Amino acid sequence: MIIVLFTVPIANIFIVEDQLLIAEDTAQRVRNLGYNVSGIATNATEALEGIGKTFPDIILMDIDLEGDVDGIELAAKIDQLMPTPIIYLTDLGDQRTIERAGNVHQAIFMNKPFNDHILASHIELALQQKKKTAENSPAAHAESKVVFLKKGKQRYRVNTENICFIKAARAYCEVYLKSPHDKVPHKAFEPAVSLAEALHQLSTPPFLQVHRSYVVNINHIEALEENNINIGQEVIPIGPSYKRSLKEVIKTI
Repeated sequence: MIIVLFTVPIANIFIVEDQLLIAEDTAQRVRNLGYNVSGIATNATEALEGIGKTFPDIILMDIDLEGDVDGIELAAKIDQLMPTPIIYLTDLGDQRTIERAGNVHQAIFMNKPFNDHILASHIELALQQKKKTAENSPAAHAESKVVFLKKGKQRYRVNTENICFIKAARAYCEVYLKSPHDKVPHKAFEPAVSLAEALHQLSTPPFLQVHRSYVVNINHIEALEENNINIGQEVIPIGPSYKRSLKEVIKTI
């Protein structure tokens, strides 16, 4: 007789581990627990491509990856595109590693070797963290939105709240992102669309055109002057014909 005490929620889990045998063993353990393995990558390049295609719920990430980019640096790149709970697989217990990971986001560590019970408890903790973050996010109280932006041949899902501003550049535009862990915005995408087309895909507000060459996310404005807006280190001009609409949206004392 089989007695079912609880059911395991189905979640998509992506595994990043440079030792393929360990990655495959971990994948089988994940499947045995009732979860879905959305992909396996052995390096940062494969991981970014695979995660961009599958949008996993959780990432199992080996910290000590081979190559120029380790697991923590890779996690920072992923966090800029689509924040995802990460369980770090490590036998590196030093404080500096823990602090580096914590600077990217709230980190969960799982020491190697691990058994199925430990794996199951860490996955459940990550799922609870993901749920709590979603519930506490401002997006939980408003219409959340994502857009798909192309980079090379790959399309990435991007939370619109991380978009600071968009700048027109001839036949395409430049999209500048800033995650909560970034100090200044950085150019992340150059989609082959006009500024008007980009604005059409976004919600207004918080996105507002302030110049013939700029659309800004008003939630990222750090300083507002008579003729300029400051976002990070970028000084964005305010076009004369856009001043009225900007003043209607932004109330000043």
